Amino acid sequence: MKILTSLFLRSLAVLGLGLLACNGAESASTGTGGGGSGGQTTTSSSSGGSGGDGGEGGLAQVGGAGGVGGAGGGGMGGAASCPDILIGDGMPAACSTATTASLPLADTSLCPADSSVFWPAKIYEVTVGAGDCLFMQADNLGSPLGADLFGAIVDPSGTSILYDEELPCSVTNPDGYACPAGGATMSQAGTAYVIVGMWEGAGCTPNDATPFELAVAVDGVEIDLSSALVCAGDLLQIIP
Repeated sequence: MKILTSLFLRSLAVLGLGLLACNGAESASTGTGGGGSGGQTTTSSSSGGSGGDGGEGGLAQVGGAGGVGGAGGGGMGGAASCPDILIGDGMPAACSTATTASLPLADTSLCPADSSVFWPAKIYEVTVGAGDCLFMQADNLGSPLGADLFGAIVDPSGTSILYDEELPCSVTNPDGYACPAGGATMSQAGTAYVIVGMWEGAGCTPNDATPFELAVAVDGVEIDLSSALVCAGDLLQIIP
C-alpha cells in the first residue's frame, strides 16, 4: 500500500492539485462519528457530540471534543477556518540548513484507515522571507507502534516538496521505514506550510490520534511552534 500511496502523494510535488481547506487549533479529544456522502463536513459543537456528515469531497474538521467522521472524513469538533492552501505546479529547490530539534512540538494526527477515502494530516503555518531555507523534521516519538510519517513543505508561491525516509525514527517502524526531514528554499516572502501525516499500515492503529514530534527551522534558527496556527485537513482535497 505504501508504494502506491507514495506515488500518489508525490504528485503533490509536481502537479497543480487544487485547494486544501483546513480549520483552527485542534483539541486533544476526539470521538467517533458517521460517514456520509458528498460535500464539506458539518462541524460539531465545541462541547462534543457526533461528527458531521462526511463525504467523498468532505474535509476533516478540528476543534473541541467532537467526533471523527467515518469514510467521508467527518467532523472533529467546531473551529474557526484557516486560509485555504493553493498547491501549484513545480517543486522548490531543496536546502539543507537543518534544525537541532531543541524545540520540538508534540502533536498527534489521525492514523488513516483507508487513505484512498480519507487521508488526514496536520498543517502548520510559518512566515518566511524570499530565499529562506525552511527545514522540517518529524519523529514518531510517543507512537505506540512506530508510526510511518511523511512530511511536506509548501512555499508561499504554492510549489511543494515531499520528504520521507530521511532520518531514523525514535520508535522502530515494524516495516523498517524511517522518518521525514528536509528543507526547501522559499521563492518569495509570505506564509509557507509544513504538512505532517502518516502512512496507513502496521505502524499505527486506524482512526487513532497517533503522537509525533515536529521541529521546524528557518535558516537554521528553530521556530517555536507552540503558538503557530495548526490545521487538520484531508490530503485527498489537494490530491484529486
